[in-house]
Amino acid sequence: MVKSESGSIGQSFAPTLSWGIKPVKIVPVNKIPAQSQQVFEKDPVEVYKVCKEMEVLCLKHNGVGLSAVQVGLPWKLFILQSIDREKSDMSRKFRYFIDCEYESLGEEKAGMVEGCLSLPNRLFRVSRWKDFKVIGYELVAERASIPEFIDCNLTFYAQTISGTKDDRLASLLSLRHAAMQHEIDHHRNILIRDIGEEVILRQPLQMFQPKEDAKSKVLGEKNHGTDR
Repeated sequence: MVKSESGSIGQSFAPTLSWGIKPVKIVPVNKIPAQSQQVFEKDPVEVYKVCKEMEVLCLKHNGVGLSAVQVGLPWKLFILQSIDREKSDMSRKFRYFIDCEYESLGEEKAGMVEGCLSLPNRLFRVSRWKDFKVIGYELVAERASIPEFIDCNLTFYAQTISGTKDDRLASLLSLRHAAMQHEIDHHRNILIRDIGEEVILRQPLQMFQPKEDAKSKVLGEKNHGTDR
């Protein structure tokens, strides 16, 4: 735990946030803010506290990522689980992305079957850029330091996925590609139902299955849901 002028940092905080409510639940679709504010000028400690609460909520719903607008907070902020490459599984450790935008690095797209925590038990086939870049900021919080914003400049290439021999890891990398674009779309007030074609489910959707439970498939396809 780290102490700062803004208060304690750690799993056990009880923050009083300036926006008046705590992000304890996913809001209905009609309550998602239509516009998002930039976050960079805000107190990194306050933003960190929001991110930690979002982590708890995301894991509670077996999610991989979550946008602040999905909990009613009009910020350009989303969290995303990292991939444990050694175990070919989600790590349950999150990265925090601030004021990010993506831009295509080519003309090719790939179809992804995606889910969204704001649209439970629904899947949509969405076309995503194969190669793209993400520019903005990340919030980092090392154990011995106060949270701070750093530059984020990431590139994603489909070739990275096609060159992966581990099918499970390749699936997770595809998931990450879709998730980055999906979460940033939330800040643009775009849902997968707006840009995708719905896939009819034959059974209730589980947003993400850890490796040991990943035996069932929906419609014979790997589920590439993104808000997980």
